[in-house]
Amino acid sequence: MKKKLALLTSTLALTTGLIANQTAPKIDLSIKGQAWQLFGFNQEIDLKKTFAGTPVKIIWAWDNRNESWVSYSPEYSMKMALEDANHTVVNKLHQNQGFWIQSYEDVNVSIQEVFYPLYDMCVNVNSDLFWEKSTDKNGEALTSPDMKCNDFIATLPQFQIVETNLVVETNKVQGYFKTNMPVVFAKNLNTNVMVAVDEIADADLNNFFDANGSIYDISFENNSDSLTDFNFTLSESIDLYTSMRMYVGNSNKVEDSIMLEINFPTLNENQTN
Repeated sequence: MKKKLALLTSTLALTTGLIANQTAPKIDLSIKGQAWQLFGFNQEIDLKKTFAGTPVKIIWAWDNRNESWVSYSPEYSMKMALEDANHTVVNKLHQNQGFWIQSYEDVNVSIQEVFYPLYDMCVNVNSDLFWEKSTDKNGEALTSPDMKCNDFIATLPQFQIVETNLVVETNKVQGYFKTNMPVVFAKNLNTNVMVAVDEIADADLNNFFDANGSIYDISFENNSDSLTDFNFTLSESIDLYTSMRMYVGNSNKVEDSIMLEINFPTLNENQTN
């Protein structure tokens, strides 16, 4: 299966961005120094992997979802300046999202897609190299996309939550959960849609937690591939809460998500701690 990034647009004020090697399982950008260029692709772009260590100065993109400009720079001082000016700095761009780019000098850059373990393994352009030497359990070459996906997924352990923790002090709650695979998505309990965890806005986090009672000041941070921290504040007395639950997954498919449920300590338990 050959799935490639497709160039959507390439227009600019002074020079034109070129796409080379259309038949290869990667896309190369030819970026001209000291000029603004506009590009766009039909897949998510990992900005850190794509532009780290390059002479690229800054990238700007319009985020239709939030109706605001977002930015990125591999240059530390520029990134700090963007943050100090209260600009939104991102590490990836959505599919079909055009972006303006300026570089200090000419450079050729290979675009890297955002890679979600398991979810993208069967469709991501990076998986082409993986599948070239893949075989099934009988040693037969995997030929069709369905064979590739089904055989690979069959070798993976079942996605599981392996450890949880929740501590309540007065009305403050802190906790974490660990999984045996990376947590990439969480389910919006109102819309029943899986959302990439790094795209969940702080103001929207309430839609991903159900604590059987009102909670606020929620923070949710995926600190590593398998460890996720959370904390929030209870609006009522601790004895009014029974459990906290949310749905997380390694896939964007709702049916593949699993429920995380952590019981609150009882009032007596809380008083003895």
